[in-house]
Amino acid sequence: MGMYNTNNDDSTAMDDDVKRFDGGSYDSGIGLPSPPPGALAVDYGFPQHQQRGQVGQWIEVWDYVGGARFRGFVAGDGDDKAMFVFFDAEATVRDLKPGLMALIELCGLDDFECARLNVCLDRKAPAEDMRGFMKDLGWIGFEPITLAEWAEKPPIVSDAWVFLGMEV
Repeated sequence: MGMYNTNNDDSTAMDDDVKRFDGGSYDSGIGLPSPPPGALAVDYGFPQHQQRGQVGQWIEVWDYVGGARFRGFVAGDGDDKAMFVFFDAEATVRDLKPGLMALIELCGLDDFECARLNVCLDRKAPAEDMRGFMKDLGWIGFEPITLAEWAEKPPIVSDAWVFLGMEV
């Protein structure tokens, strides 16, 4: 069913690799901690007086068609909200069309109401794959962005992520 329990109590284990719990869910051994409910942007390095609002929502989307998982958050206030979604290094070689379409649709829902979708690409991805992937994303409206509007001072370019954004 795609539901995971992060309780690693060995007393309920069926075997060494997969743990089954009374509720019918399985523990894959992958810890999926939940972020704290009242997390502020300042908790993640954004200055208090310049922050664009707190992180209002956390999101995790499993794309079973393309075989990808997206994790991210929504930050900002009112009409100035943006969804940030992190793609791992393997995203450059997956079929992301269904997942991207779902993310774009999620941005427009009343629950999110995001004006922008920002994807964060892992810089550890192979350079050749990354070039083609960024070109493909450019065709659908993504363009390189910095964190200038979200941060008070440098660095506004991440050593770990390449940021691409689009208005939705």
